[in-house]
Amino acid sequence: RGGILAGLEAGAIPVAVLIVHRRGPGGERFIRITDLEGRELARLAPGFERITQPSWSPDGASILFESSTSSNTHLYTVNIDGSNLQRVVASPNNDWRPSWSPDGRQIAFWSNREGPGYYVMSALTGIPRKVLPTANFSAIHMPGPPQWSSDGKELACITSVLKCSVPRIIEIVSLEL
Repeated sequence: RGGILAGLEAGAIPVAVLIVHRRGPGGERFIRITDLEGRELARLAPGFERITQPSWSPDGASILFESSTSSNTHLYTVNIDGSNLQRVVASPNNDWRPSWSPDGRQIAFWSNREGPGYYVMSALTGIPRKVLPTANFSAIHMPGPPQWSSDGKELACITSVLKCSVPRIIEIVSLEL
């Protein structure tokens, strides 16, 4: 890798901003990486109908995000140089609100698969396991991403929201087996 991306090597999270950008009404959406002055450093994952929830991997090598079509929402990762765009879980289910574990080895998210709930999966194998069942949230009252403890052993999950999307019940899930 050369040019402007040379400073975006894995392990060194750049002093940069992730922006979900849409070109024109109904236009192409993509993730922009910009420096703090707004200069574009990279443009990733073009062509999606909708992109939300982008977040850096802990090692700074890739970005996790959710993308929706008119019928489904799925999770994707892409390397910061634009390579290796991958759907995180290959299934027909809706998956929302992804969150990296502090070591980057796991991803937590909310899904409507096998009954709604929070799931955790290896970032390598992509096999999700339910860690906490929840009531079904409507798309309007969707909770935020689950939050990891700094050691990656617990997950804080919203299990109920008020109509104004303010958390009502937050449960802590121990992930130790």
